[in-house]
Amino acid sequence: MPFKSVHPYLSIPQTNLVDYLFPPSLKLSNNPLWIDAKNPSNFLSEAQVLQWSKSFSKGLSNAGLRQGEVVMLFTPNHIFVPVGYLGIVGGGYRYSAGNPDFTLRG
Repeated sequence: MPFKSVHPYLSIPQTNLVDYLFPPSLKLSNNPLWIDAKNPSNFLSEAQVLQWSKSFSKGLSNAGLRQGEVVMLFTPNHIFVPVGYLGIVGGGYRYSAGNPDFTLRG
């Protein structure tokens, strides 16, 4: 039996994730968005995240990947992981992740 939510209806815009997070009509900030915990002088701003993710997406396309194909990032966590994710999904690819730190402890 279906149940109706007690919360108000949530309007979800019909757009891709990159345009939702970084609307083309907005001026992107150069202030830190993601900051490296080990070295806070390393950071990425909104403008940098968008530039890097678009560049990564174009690189995937130039490498011959077709939209809908799966791209796996196998990396420990760092400030460029969101760039990789946004570059993959923003280019129409499917994202899969793996972290070499997720191992069995002996």
